[in-house]
Amino acid sequence: MAEETIPLGSPDTALFDPDCRTWAFRSAEKAHPIASTSASTIVVVGSTGDAATPYASAEKLAAQLGNAVLLTRDGDGHTGYGWSACIRTSVDAFLLDGTVPAAGTRCATDTAG
Repeated sequence: MAEETIPLGSPDTALFDPDCRTWAFRSAEKAHPIASTSASTIVVVGSTGDAATPYASAEKLAAQLGNAVLLTRDGDGHTGYGWSACIRTSVDAFLLDGTVPAAGTRCATDTAG
């Protein structure tokens, strides 16, 4: 159960420690290039004003994967799904129907998360 592994008490409060510095677990794995051997397209979602996961990291990930499409949310805040109907529609269509967003798709922020 997440409550047992997250030292802050609940999955919701983990958002206040987005880089997990206070967690007891430390990975021995070092940063390395990410690659995919999948023939399927991967959708990467990035937000231009996300301090926890910088947009440049989403761009780099999509480029490293090679077979990825970057879906961009223009706006501040962490993650995109809860902030934008456009992101939700695009992600839902991909997950439910396999519809890949057009390359270069950008979405506005339209809700407060």
